Formats: sequence, C-alpha cells, structure tokens
Amino acid sequence: MIIADLQPSSFIDYPDKISVVLFTRGCNFKCPACHAKKILDTDNNNIEVDSLWEYLKNRRIWADAVVLCGGEPTLQADILEFSMELKRIGYCVKLDTNGSRPDVLDRLITKQAIDYAAMDIKAPPHLYSNVCGVEIDLKKIENSLSILSRFNNYELRTTLAPFYGENKKSIRFLDEIDMVSAANWVKTVSGKTSHRYFIQRFISRQGGLLDPKMEQFAEAPDNLIKKVYYEVRKILPNCFIR
Repeated sequence: MIIADLQPSSFIDYPDKISVVLFTRGCNFKCPACHAKKILDTDNNNIEVDSLWEYLKNRRIWADAVVLCGGEPTLQADILEFSMELKRIGYCVKLDTNGSRPDVLDRLITKQAIDYAAMDIKAPPHLYSNVCGVEIDLKKIENSLSILSRFNNYELRTTLAPFYGENKKSIRFLDEIDMVSAANWVKTVSGKTSHRYFIQRFISRQGGLLDPKMEQFAEAPDNLIKKVYYEVRKILPNCFIR
C-alpha cells in the first residue's frame, strides 16, 4: 500500500468508532473541487510501511477502526492483504471509494476484509464525467452500487461541489434538479430506496483544490443544501445532511 498521509484520530469518519484515517496516494478521477490535491502527486514522500504497521499496532489501544480513503484506495494492488492484516490485529476497516473498481469492491466484501463502506455518488449520470474531470464508465459505477446494496454496512454520499457545467466552461453547483435525477438513478440501479444517503456540504480550501478556479466558491449555500435534502428524501427517505 502506498500511504501518503494519515490522521491519527477521527471521531466522524467511522460511525460510532474512533478511527485512524489512512490516505492512499493516487486517484483515477480528477474532480476539479477535490481537496486531496497534495496526495495525488505521486512524487511526494510516502509513509514507510514498516513504521506504519508499528504505529498502527501501538495505536490499537486508542482506536477501534482504520479508514482507507484517498485518493482512491481500490487502485492499490495489495489492498485486500492490507485490509485483512488490519482486521487480524483487531481493527474494524472502513473503505471510502468512488466506485470505479467494482471487482475490487466485490472481493473485499466477499473476503470480509471490510466492515463498512462509503461510496460517492458524484452526480446524475449525464453529469458524471463533468464532475469527475475525466470520462467515466458508468457501468462500473452501477456495478459497484449493486454490489454495495447487498452489503449490510454502507452509506452513499454526494458532495454538492462546484463543477464545469454542461458547456464545460461555466462553473456551477449541483442543484436539486440534478440530485433528483441522481437519486432516481440510485433507486433504479439498486432496486431499493433504503440506502443511508448523505448530502455533504462543499467547503473550499484556498490553495488546496485540484482546480484553483473552484476556490472562488467559499461553500455550498444553505438554501441549496436544504432544497436538495427536501427533494432527495422524497425518493430516498434515509437522507441526511452532513
């Protein structure tokens, strides 16, 4: 595993658990409003693996879980073995994923290498590539959604982030019309409406976003968050604002 950085303690990344958050390097998406700019650069220094394991074994006294995020953790060749070792030393393991590698997700769930998963629903299908900054194979996203829907412990989430709109020139936020389309897509693909679905507020980070033009927006407006929430929960009732 190529680990770019870690957060020693988090009280919010794994529900009801204290977690260590590991940030894997690299991603196959280029979302313009991504906060992980510094860990997408493959030339930066990484955490040495042996010292990481020593740290995690010692940290087990204080932490219940490890969260694998990124970047995109499923790009790591040895993620299955790494996750199994985390479980062997007593951690619960959570995966944060963009859903682009359903084969890896399926393997992790089948092998019981993860205990919880969070998958990003970046946008409705017609805007997915705009929001992600690269061409997206939607069939893979749909396969991941179907796989995750059969897992017991998971959540779906969408960050209301700015992106280059339909003409790929003007910048706008995802709105309630977009998110109704996204929610209906989730319902159709998965065949269920009981997903725990989180609407997340975008908050800018000056000098830290992948595309500096996105930094002109301080955060997603309150009225937009509320409109999206009220519309999405009509389709996916277990919808929450985060």
